[in-house]
Amino acid sequence: MIKKLRQSEFVSSVATLASGTIIAQLFSYALSPIITRLYSSEDMGYLSLFARIVAFITIIATARLELAFTLPKRFEHAYSLYRISLKILFTTVLVTLLFSILFLFFPFKDPLMNFLALLIPLGVLVSALNNQGMSWALRLKDFKRISYSKITQSLTNSLGSIALFPLGVFGLIGAYILSLFAGNILFVRDFKKAK
Repeated sequence: MIKKLRQSEFVSSVATLASGTIIAQLFSYALSPIITRLYSSEDMGYLSLFARIVAFITIIATARLELAFTLPKRFEHAYSLYRISLKILFTTVLVTLLFSILFLFFPFKDPLMNFLALLIPLGVLVSALNNQGMSWALRLKDFKRISYSKITQSLTNSLGSIALFPLGVFGLIGAYILSLFAGNILFVRDFKKAK
């Protein structure tokens, strides 16, 4: 029975994904004591607010079409979904950018929020592209790439937060955006190959 489990493609896939997630979490937990001492609780609060706004807009940014990438039997149909979701994403990012620019004319009382508002479209773009890349890798059953992406994101976020410490809250948010961008690089090849 153990031999059958070892040869099972499902067990192998789950083990690959789980190991990537565990390694990524270990990096985060190992470096979090350093990061929490470098940044104030106020900085962490701004990052949390920024991440929540980005996550909320990302949910509607692609109309959640990336969840359907694995469903069609034909590769061409799945790729059409990918392209449609990209078009919706770029439209959403453009609308978000216009709203962010509007906030410059109707500023918040907190000047820092005005600058953070300008970074939201970029955050939404890289976050949604990351979700699409992971869903496409799932369709291709490329679980190693998903694991590598998670590890790369975790390392980039943690090390970036430490390296960008002099920038304050912008260092935290910059590291957050850079980590998503770094994770996306691994998925670009899949998209080009599909195209």
